[in-house]
Amino acid sequence: MSILLELQVGGARRVRRGIDHYWAVIQKIGADGNYFTVTDIVDLSDVNERRVVSDFTQRLVKGGYIKCIGERPTGGKPAALYKLISPQDETPALTRDGSPGRQGRGQQQMWNVIRKGIAFTPSELAIQASTDEVKVSVNSAKRYAQALDAAGYLSVRDPGGPGRQRTYRIKPAMNTGPRPPAILQMKAVWDQNRNEIVGRVLAEEEPS
Repeated sequence: MSILLELQVGGARRVRRGIDHYWAVIQKIGADGNYFTVTDIVDLSDVNERRVVSDFTQRLVKGGYIKCIGERPTGGKPAALYKLISPQDETPALTRDGSPGRQGRGQQQMWNVIRKGIAFTPSELAIQASTDEVKVSVNSAKRYAQALDAAGYLSVRDPGGPGRQRTYRIKPAMNTGPRPPAILQMKAVWDQNRNEIVGRVLAEEEPS
C-alpha cells in the first residue's frame, strides 16, 4: 500500500550543507583576499562532512576558482590554506578534474527558457533548453513543467489531447528571478498509528 500525503509547509530552515552552502561560505570568508581552510568551512556547516568539503575544494582548485597558497600550522597535521581566486554568484558544478559538470544545469536551462514568457510544450522546452554540453530530455521537461504548474508558476494555454501535448506559459507574477525553482525530494517518517510525522522533515533537490 502506498501513502500519499499533502503537507502544509509553514516554514523551513535551510540546512547548512551541500555545495551551494560550502561555496557561499567560501565566498564570505574568502572575501577581500582572506585565507581559509577546510576546517573553517566545516565549522560553519551543520554536519561534519570534512571528506565532502575536501573533495569540493580540490575540484575548485583544479577548476581555478580557489588556490592553495600554503599551510596553516595546527596542533596536529598542518592544514592546507586556500585563497578565493574567481568569485561568482552561481555555484561551480565541477567534475573531479575541475572541468565543468552537468549536475543541476538542466533545470537552470529550462528555467531560462520558461522565463522568456513564450508558450511551450514539453517537447519544445526540451529542444530549446538543450545545449551541446547538456541535453534535456522530453521526460525531464514534462516533469519540470508539471511540477511548476502544480506549484502555481505556470498557466495552461492548451490542455492538450490525443497526440497533442499540453501547452504552458509562465505567469508574469511568478517570474521570480534567475535561479530556477528547485524540485525537492522529501524525507520523513510517517507514523500510521498516530497519523503524524515524527522527527525532522528533510528535503533535498532532485537531480535534473
